[in-house]
Amino acid sequence: MTVFRRLRQMQYVTSYTHAGRYYTLHDIARFDSDGIWFYDDIGFSQNGSLKNTVTYLVDESDGGKFHFDLERQLRVRVHNVLLDLVRSKQIKRTKFEGQFFYLSSDKARSTKQIEQRDKLSKQLRAHANLI
Repeated sequence: MTVFRRLRQMQYVTSYTHAGRYYTLHDIARFDSDGIWFYDDIGFSQNGSLKNTVTYLVDESDGGKFHFDLERQLRVRVHNVLLDLVRSKQIKRTKFEGQFFYLSSDKARSTKQIEQRDKLSKQLRAHANLI
């Protein structure tokens, strides 16, 4: 019990992987531009839980996120988290070129994300046609 009392006095972060079993001091973590840091296979996020992290990544992305993008970036399975977030309307989901595509729950932001993804998709198709 004394360890947790001491931790409360310090700025610490719990892992979003491994069911939050790991802790690190905020000063030790070297978060990337998305607020994520790994120590071996243990993931920490400035946004706290996996749900908060996924919501943040989807909301802040310029062109939305695909399921496989999130799993690659976070190094954990996100299927159930995505489903929970969609059901609770914290993020939106739509089909894009046969894949589920996750967007901000904010209407204006999600519209911009779709436009950005359409633009990127057209550029990739044009590039593929050149090859």
